[in-house]
Parts: sequence; structure tokens; C-alpha cells
Amino acid sequence: AFICPECSFNGTSLPELISHLNEAHGEETASKSEAPPKNVLLSSTEKRSRRKPA
Repeated sequence: AFICPECSFNGTSLPELISHLNEAHGEETASKSEAPPKNVLLSSTEKRSRRKPA
């Protein structure tokens, strides 16, 4: 299980937890949480690629 350090949300997959962190807590909160750095890097990279036009 993937538990959210902010609110104990129980995700069934890593992408689900990342999505929850982004939607419920925002990138700033996710960065300050005790989540592994990989989660923060993944969500940051995804957001950057979405913002930039191809």
C-alpha cells in the first residue's frame, strides 16, 4: 500500500498516490512531506512536461 504522509490516504499504486498528493496537497506539500524523493521528482517532471508546449 502507498500511504499519504499528510492525511493517511491509502493508494493502491504509486501513480495513484502521486496523483492524490498533487490534487489534494499540491506540489509544495508533497515536496515537504516524508515521501521518497522519487515521488517528488516524478510529479515535478510530469507537471513540467505538461506546462511546456511540444
